[in-house]
Amino acid sequence: MDKKTLLAFIAKAHKHTYAAPKDVRLQHKCEVPILEGHKDNEFSEGDFKYTFEMEGDYDYFKGQERILYKGKSVFFQDVMGSLIK
Repeated sequence: MDKKTLLAFIAKAHKHTYAAPKDVRLQHKCEVPILEGHKDNEFSEGDFKYTFEMEGDYDYFKGQERILYKGKSVFFQDVMGSLIK
């Protein structure tokens, strides 16, 4: 796996999870959240698996993105933000 392939997968995962229209995002929502109260999404393709764990809402949220390749963690990112009023 090279950097270009990883970045292409990240972009595709975002388009199918939190940055997707609601109908697409709901297709990748975890039925059972990883942690209680979280809004979690998963997207897999080939040897890649993407997870996004989020708590909160648009006023304030925090979460984590993780990508596994062949079952090994290759990308991890903490995120947080809020809507500017």
